[in-house]
Amino acid sequence: MQSAVIDFNSSVVHYRYHIGGKHLLICFHGYGESADEFDFLQSYLDSSFSILAFDMPHHGNTIWKDDKINAFEFTGLIDRVRTVHALNDVRITFLGYSMGCRIALACFERKSADTKQLILLAPDGLKINFWYWFATQTWFGNKIFFITISRPGWFLGILKASNALRLLNPSVYKFVLHFLDDEPMRRLLYLRWTSLSIFRPSINRIKNIIRKNNVSVHLIYGKYDRIILRSVGERFRKGIESNCTIDLLDTGHRVLQETHVHEIIKHLSMRDI
Repeated sequence: MQSAVIDFNSSVVHYRYHIGGKHLLICFHGYGESADEFDFLQSYLDSSFSILAFDMPHHGNTIWKDDKINAFEFTGLIDRVRTVHALNDVRITFLGYSMGCRIALACFERKSADTKQLILLAPDGLKINFWYWFATQTWFGNKIFFITISRPGWFLGILKASNALRLLNPSVYKFVLHFLDDEPMRRLLYLRWTSLSIFRPSINRIKNIIRKNNVSVHLIYGKYDRIILRSVGERFRKGIESNCTIDLLDTGHRVLQETHVHEIIKHLSMRDI
């Protein structure tokens, strides 16, 4: 995979790419990760596949100086990259991991005519997370979020007490503590959540598009994942059973890794429809 950048307003978006053939895989990484998480795929795909993987705002080598970006703007940026690499007439498979699935779903909603497939790993975005919505979509919630990022002592106290009383799953406790118990990590959390807060896929509309356009959807979960639960995928699948499969891997949240590559790429369709 090679690196390139493209301008967006005051920012510079970094992406990784491999140009092969007429099957285009567009990839979105998870929280705190980067586009190179998908580099291993190139070694396992045949020459008919091209890959684009983007560093999202405040991630990887993207230099982000703007405020928020929405799905309409981002799909416009994707189209500019496709033009640069002569991939405009190529049908898309969106591949997302965790947070990147919310990005993939929002982009699919606006690029459904160009899309033949969705592959979602440990997928965020299949339901509205109340706390994310409250912190990023409401004035009051955003104020509390900012105060918590600046002075987290009160929230960390509640978190640690809840853990001591065994009111929290240990995996969830460690996950939240990892991002809040360090000032640079907290500030990045605020910037990342805020910059991507208006990626809001409409699940009902997406399911209607899947049925109408006969899009293949594959959800892949970790058996021991306590962050993203398979039960959410089961609810999402209702009404689109003939289009949507669910796989369960013997892992936790880290579904995107080379040891699971065959379970991931087995879903890649070679059809041009």
